[in-house]
Amino acid sequence: MNTSDIEKAFKPPIITAFGNVLLDIEAIIIDESIIKKFDLEAEAQKEIDEAEYVVLLEETTTKCNIAMRCPGGSAQNTLRWFQWLIQLPNYSVIFGGIGTDDNGEFLERAVTKDGVRTRYAYHQEFKTGTCISFINGKRSLVAHLGAANHYSANDLDIPENWEILKNALMIYVEGFFITHSFEVAMLVASFCHTNGNCFGMNLNAPYVCQKYGDRLLNLMQYADIIFGHSSEFLALSNFIISPVNSPQDVASFIQKRSLLKEKKKRKKNIPPLLQNGPIIIITASSQPVSVFQGLSEDPLVFPVPHLDKAFIKDTTGAGDAFVAGFLSAAFANMDLEKCVKNGCSTSHKIIQQIGVSVPSHSPERSSV
Repeated sequence: MNTSDIEKAFKPPIITAFGNVLLDIEAIIIDESIIKKFDLEAEAQKEIDEAEYVVLLEETTTKCNIAMRCPGGSAQNTLRWFQWLIQLPNYSVIFGGIGTDDNGEFLERAVTKDGVRTRYAYHQEFKTGTCISFINGKRSLVAHLGAANHYSANDLDIPENWEILKNALMIYVEGFFITHSFEVAMLVASFCHTNGNCFGMNLNAPYVCQKYGDRLLNLMQYADIIFGHSSEFLALSNFIISPVNSPQDVASFIQKRSLLKEKKKRKKNIPPLLQNGPIIIITASSQPVSVFQGLSEDPLVFPVPHLDKAFIKDTTGAGDAFVAGFLSAAFANMDLEKCVKNGCSTSHKIIQQIGVSVPSHSPERSSV
């Protein structure tokens, strides 16, 4: 990927994102009794309140090895890896809520160091959110959102924020964010529709789709590009009237409800691939990636390169990294196949390490 082309073609920021900005704690399980006691399901995510979190954290310190703490949150992870891939600082901006505490200060320093510009809303009355990633071959995520749970339309409604959004080519919203800040998500989706920005979404987790499917389906009408795992698309089936036998059936339903045909304008320098939406991308772990594009009724299917299980250390952030790889290739004017390939390559990189920290070395330019 020739990132000098990105620097020549675009002024920062390219992407702005809204999400739960969290501090990740990577915990390697050494006493498996913690799994049953706290119902830690493999490859699952859940949110708990502060009282539950205090008890869980105490048990974690005795039954796990704490490997590291680093920035987390789905959208924030995607932007950090996007920055690593393009090697151009401040081409992305993250919006979300944090506390005025030590964790918040650490988080902001680390995210800025990774090249992401922060537009955090500071909440003195709440602690910075955290997410414990329990690792036992596979991962289980347990989050206490804290300040991230309280990002409001008032936090957004600052002239400088709207100026940043106006100039960005893409606004991206993670699914976790809509569980508490749906009003904000709808505001930015509508803004994209009238201002010509590309609007992107990630479904993020089956429980989000099961509980907030109506919100997601409303938002997805405005989306130019949607990312999700097959299990997440299936979790939306209860909100769909037509028969659903597969994730592809759900994607087809979403495709037909798109409002993109009514979009009055698009920013002229949005890459061609992202102007042919809706693009609906269904990942399925090691299974092939299915992509619906535009009005095509049949998905394009792309194989996922094999990675031996012996190399997989931690699957935390795999989906976030896929999005980063896909979008970095899209903004480098790669075709769909190369975007998917780069998404898979980036996802493979992150699952061969513990945690979601970006590598200290520069990416290989031959990856796409």
